[in-house]
Amino acid sequence: MLSILLTILKYIFLTVMWIIVVLLITLLVLLCIILFVPIKYKVKASYFDDIFVSRSRVTWLFNIINISIAQDSNKTDIITRIFGFRLRKKVNNKETKEELKRNIKEKEEAYKETIKEEVREEVKRDLHIDEEVDTKYIKKECKLEKDIDNKSKVKAEKLKKKKVKKQKKPNKDLSLWEQIREKINKGKAFISDEKNKSAIKKIYNSIKRIFKKLAPNNIKLYLQIGTGDPALTGYVLGILSFLYIIKSKDINLEGNFDEKIIKGTIDIKGKIYLVTIVIEAIKLLIDKNVRRLVLSKNV
Repeated sequence: MLSILLTILKYIFLTVMWIIVVLLITLLVLLCIILFVPIKYKVKASYFDDIFVSRSRVTWLFNIINISIAQDSNKTDIITRIFGFRLRKKVNNKETKEELKRNIKEKEEAYKETIKEEVREEVKRDLHIDEEVDTKYIKKECKLEKDIDNKSKVKAEKLKKKKVKKQKKPNKDLSLWEQIREKINKGKAFISDEKNKSAIKKIYNSIKRIFKKLAPNNIKLYLQIGTGDPALTGYVLGILSFLYIIKSKDINLEGNFDEKIIKGTIDIKGKIYLVTIVIEAIKLLIDKNVRRLVLSKNV
């Protein structure tokens, strides 16, 4: 009897072990797929005369997962497909939202006016007066009007509080390029700190290696940019010059040192291997200077 029980326990143990092994192998295979199967992407975009248009596509796992994004100045359409079946379509139409807000506001105003007219007619009907209304009832009417507008006043106060909070936030009144310049100055002060130089150099080298390995296989770019400040324009062009490290390139960068302007087109194709990012992230986490920089409260 004991031998039979031991045999049953043995087979149960072996079965459980086999299940665990199969699960581990399955997880390992899935991990390898995630890390080594590339994510492919294509992006086409243009910006001229304050009109932005783009078409993007991201595919993974031999096109089993497919995400298409179409965007212009007014709306963004996102379509996700798995095995060719559409899962979700997201539309974000800014014009529609603004129109809805205007319609709601107009309806609220019309509703208030309707109530006011009904109050007037009711007072006249009760008193059988066609033109003149007693001062007492005029006061009542005014009181009713105040009650009607009460909710609108509360909403207005809330909006004022929100505006005050926004005004208290720094740099909101600055132009885009002034905000960029301020951030650049803060970045320079941060980089000049001796304690951070080693970690920043390590991070920079890792990002550079990642970009070289994950950079687009093909890129066509035309960009004309001007900030209104010749020095800042030159600085921005210097930052963008890293694009020239891409092997397959058709890049044309132009600086406009006389006026504020930005326009151009871009067409890129590439692949992203997650294993490259994971390896570089592990290298950074091992470095004690990088850990100190990441955990620092002053960052």
